[in-house]
Amino acid sequence: MAPLLPSAPHRRFLFLQGPISPFFRELAATLREYGHATWRINLCLGDRLFWDGSFATDYRGRARDWPGFIADYLERERITDLVLLGEQRPYHKAAIAAARVRDIAVTVTDYGYLRPDWIVLERDGMGAESRFPRDPAAIRALARDCPAPDLRHLYGDDFALQARWDVLSHLASLLPLPFPHYESYLLHHPVPAYLGTGVRLLRRRRDTARAAEALAALAPRGPLWLFAMHC
Repeated sequence: MAPLLPSAPHRRFLFLQGPISPFFRELAATLREYGHATWRINLCLGDRLFWDGSFATDYRGRARDWPGFIADYLERERITDLVLLGEQRPYHKAAIAAARVRDIAVTVTDYGYLRPDWIVLERDGMGAESRFPRDPAAIRALARDCPAPDLRHLYGDDFALQARWDVLSHLASLLPLPFPHYESYLLHHPVPAYLGTGVRLLRRRRDTARAAEALAALAPRGPLWLFAMHC
């Protein structure tokens, strides 16, 4: 997202689901300080917990009615910018489709390619939808014109705080009210997922010791290459 200066044209931002943190709330407050207008649609109780309540609408309808609702909302409020986390969530896919036919700018973030300190924002989408060039020469050309990054460590990670926010948000969203028809984007129910994470944390010290023993046993056999894989 290009820097928004006080002299920038007045824009109208709609925020959908974002990071499970106050980030979208704080971003919206900054945009309002610059003279822009901001709105929010809460899809579940977890969304509401991280917004200040101003200019917010609770969508309590069914998922099948969401495409029509969001299309009407974009028209009625004359939205110029749509901001959300994860373009593949079903609610977000419908919103992006409605935004594109109306020439509304779409800005997508995710939990971050670079951590800590950096929040990645991209136009239209990330991953396969990203506009980031695939050609190495084009990437090097862009890098030559970029200023040197500020690599100072400004913000530290706080696992306990993030865990509290995550658990509070997902468990609140399981409640049938006040969003009785909300359909979560999660692939797995959060309660078993949290229980599994708890077991892994309890076993972490033992597993770390076993991993160290395995690496020590491999050391005499020669160099070791470790490849990070995502599935």
